[in-house]
Amino acid sequence: MSEKSVIIELLETNNHLKFTCLKSSHTAKSFLLEFPRGVYTAARTLANSSRILDFHAHSERLLNSLRLCCFKETDLPTQIQSCVVSSNSVHDEKEATEVTDALKTWRYASGVLEGLVLELIRTGLKEYFVNILGKSEDEAMTIMHQNYLLDSESGILENTDLEAKVTILITYDFKQKKPRLIAHIDKLIVPTFPQINVSIFGLPREKASVKDSNWVSARAKLEKCMPVGVGEVILCDPHGNIYEGLTSNFCVLMKSSEGGYFVKTAPLDVVLQGTILKIVEAACMELGIGFVYEFPNVCELNDGLWIQPFITSTTRLALPVNVVEVQGTQIDSPKREINAMFAKILNATKKEVLARSFEIFKNPQ
Repeated sequence: MSEKSVIIELLETNNHLKFTCLKSSHTAKSFLLEFPRGVYTAARTLANSSRILDFHAHSERLLNSLRLCCFKETDLPTQIQSCVVSSNSVHDEKEATEVTDALKTWRYASGVLEGLVLELIRTGLKEYFVNILGKSEDEAMTIMHQNYLLDSESGILENTDLEAKVTILITYDFKQKKPRLIAHIDKLIVPTFPQINVSIFGLPREKASVKDSNWVSARAKLEKCMPVGVGEVILCDPHGNIYEGLTSNFCVLMKSSEGGYFVKTAPLDVVLQGTILKIVEAACMELGIGFVYEFPNVCELNDGLWIQPFITSTTRLALPVNVVEVQGTQIDSPKREINAMFAKILNATKKEVLARSFEIFKNPQ
């Protein structure tokens, strides 16, 4: 396979930061499967990779996940299973003292982890531009230092040839006996289709509060069962309550009995709140649209109460759902054209994306 990505890792933090970077044929998925299990986040660039979308939210996600997880060595032979991550406080779990001590600064020293992640992204993007896109170092630095004016209507530039997806992993490697901070960077693939078909099947995951790289492996069976023409699997419990997608949050635009619009999505204690979901909520508040953290239910779909189902994710932003399948049976959506109110939500979301984009070479506030 051709080398279309870079993997960059922090090596030293004592006197000065030092990184190692390799060209790779890994996708973001295979990268997470190859390295020891840990916590991760997946971010995207904007404005020809001069900005990161909601950098602080991604940094906070890593920090919160790292504080909630517990790394424990096991006897399992594979590298990915050489540690266990559980979404309980490390104080309640039997994490080895040397592991806890090694991660203490990243977990609790104010601003340390965010600063390291920012330098990892800065260095990694420069390496990606030089080694994968064939730019000179001067060209790469000029591009990333440029304060591009984004399209005020769409919130992002249409040309994505220079945009990247950045996947950041934090783990403890029991073979090397040290914590590791690693990033995978490759081209951002943005869907070109205006809508998506989804299939509702599969039980929700047990621990959604932590962005655990083991989920990439656990969801593989469901991905293999995805019907032809379906772009996302939506998880559902036996009562018809809808949780989230394998790689997205799931939302429904509805109308109240008084006639007002509102968006419904699963409660935050049972799903992982994506960065784009937060942005959509802010966009709805700007528009005066209610935002409710309650389960959408299959019965509502059967009764024709869904005005516009949609999913949210880093690469897809807010993408309307066209056709919904439930356990292999197609349920016709109430409308094929994009709802006008949803179109307003989408436009407001794109503007909010612009407002939350972070200049990569700007120091955190």
